[in-house]
Amino acid sequence: MRYTVEQLLTHMRLGPSVLGWNAIVAYDRPKANKILAQEYIERFSQTDGYMPKLTGAVPMTDSELEYVYDYLMDAPRLSFINSPITSSKALLTMRVLGGSQFTIGTELGGSAAVTKVSEYDALQAIPYTIDIDLMIATGSIEEGGRVVLDLHAGYRPLLYLGPTRKQREEGGKFMLNKFKSMDPVITTYILNEMQSQEGQFLKVKYFDIKTHQEPGSTLAYAENYGEGEVLLFVTMEGGANGTYPASDEDLKFLIPQGGYSSTTVLGQRFLMDKIIAEGLKDMAAGSAFSYKLHGELDEFVSDIEVTQGQYKGPPIRSSSPSFAKIALSGFVLPLIKIENKNNFQLSIIDDEMLQVDWSGSAEQECTVAPPGGSDIMGRLVASWKFSIKFRFDLLGEDGELKLTPLADSKLEQVKIAPGTFADHPSAGRPFKEIADDLEPRLASELNACMDKFAAVVERIDAFRLNTLVFRGDNIVRFTRQDFPGDLALFGQLAPQMDVFDISPLEYVIGQGGKHTFEHLA
Repeated sequence: MRYTVEQLLTHMRLGPSVLGWNAIVAYDRPKANKILAQEYIERFSQTDGYMPKLTGAVPMTDSELEYVYDYLMDAPRLSFINSPITSSKALLTMRVLGGSQFTIGTELGGSAAVTKVSEYDALQAIPYTIDIDLMIATGSIEEGGRVVLDLHAGYRPLLYLGPTRKQREEGGKFMLNKFKSMDPVITTYILNEMQSQEGQFLKVKYFDIKTHQEPGSTLAYAENYGEGEVLLFVTMEGGANGTYPASDEDLKFLIPQGGYSSTTVLGQRFLMDKIIAEGLKDMAAGSAFSYKLHGELDEFVSDIEVTQGQYKGPPIRSSSPSFAKIALSGFVLPLIKIENKNNFQLSIIDDEMLQVDWSGSAEQECTVAPPGGSDIMGRLVASWKFSIKFRFDLLGEDGELKLTPLADSKLEQVKIAPGTFADHPSAGRPFKEIADDLEPRLASELNACMDKFAAVVERIDAFRLNTLVFRGDNIVRFTRQDFPGDLALFGQLAPQMDVFDISPLEYVIGQGGKHTFEHLA
């Protein structure tokens, strides 16, 4: 049986669930196969569909052979077999939609004769199948954005050109040899095309597909017999591949109860290192920036420390009753930790949130001028202190995220002190006017700075991971997100299929024939 959401989240709080990968995506296996079957029609119509016609002899015995002539094959279709994670398998199927087959026997006198002639069309289509070892087959993104699955690991090809096992095996060998002599139409299976977008963080470099059986589903009498999930183990650009579980039991089943059929898990270290840190970099735009993650590689990141960087605000030009000019080139606020002076820390707190604590005191170059007077240059002191908490929320159902500040987050202190202006009689006495002008500006810039930090998360588009396997739009509708350590998104796979679903999905009806379909939803 599947776990409840809370059971799964409790386990995920114990440590990273992605096994060193940047992300793991899970799909309900039967539903994934149904989508792939429907997408077969789209694949067939968007390409030429047919491969070059095949002709050749298929020896059966010393005295008999099958001669296939102008075999016309349709587009390949992929499905995933219910198998454990350590021996994950898929099935590639094609059908003979046209052509002829001649059974030729050799008589005792040595002359050959045709003993049987078969003609094929879409109604009599015979299948060609080949098993795919997903322990060997790998996926990648080509330069042009094509998502390809290398199927060189195909084995046990069968062409159903006769009733016996030998006929099918010999036919399969013939087909496989034919395909190997052609362009890599079969050995490279095009899953989709993924166009790169500027600023998008989820840029996939490599992925592996595995199957994972649901707990208890291997027992023939079990209610969930045959149930399982398809897993994508994903590495982004610049990342390194992780490891695989030693058995089904060594990885929790990732799709929980409650009507869910898809789960996407983004690794917390990847999230902190490549996305959240990018938000800090945006805060420090225009300055050299570096940072450090705290936490062991096999553990969650506890916090991010900025080791180099500062916020530089826009120029300020203002005035007041006592000053014709109040000018700063822009607030400069350090993001690094300086003992007893500045502190900036981004940490992950127990209630599944990000917390930013930022306090400091820094001198700011400022120029003021009384009406009709000369410029007075000096250094005032800007001080600030605030703590803000963020939670991850879904922007919509397509997997785009946002960081939402909590209501109890607060700006505790913003203060502008005279600094060197205290010693200047023309600026020191009316300095309150300068402070009253600049303190709201500093508060506004600090809030805008946090908005800039949070905005980086909106460049996460988890839906892109679903286009590794599926071609359609809105393949997954995300309805829940949790941050128990790794970021987990739960949703429904192809919810539109639940509106109208019939069985069987593919059924051939001859001329004048009838069939009653069962409406499943």
